[in-house]
Amino acid sequence: MDTPSGIKDSIPAWIKYSVQARGEIPYNGIYYDPPEEEKYVFEHPQPKAPKSLRIYESHVGMSSPV
Repeated sequence: MDTPSGIKDSIPAWIKYSVQARGEIPYNGIYYDPPEEEKYVFEHPQPKAPKSLRIYESHVGMSSPV
C-alpha cells in the first residue's frame, strides 16, 4: 500500500493463513490455492441453519455500568 507517509505492507483480509519468519517481526500472508485433486472434500452435508436465534449463555451484569 502506497501512502503519503510511505509504503506500508499489510496482510489482505482474504488471507486465511499467515506465518512469521524466524528473526522477523511482521507476519507474511500466504495464499494457498491447491489443485483440485488436493482440495479437501467434505464427507457430510453442512448442517441446516436454525429457524430462530438460540441464546445459549448470557451475562446480565456485564453490559451495564452499575
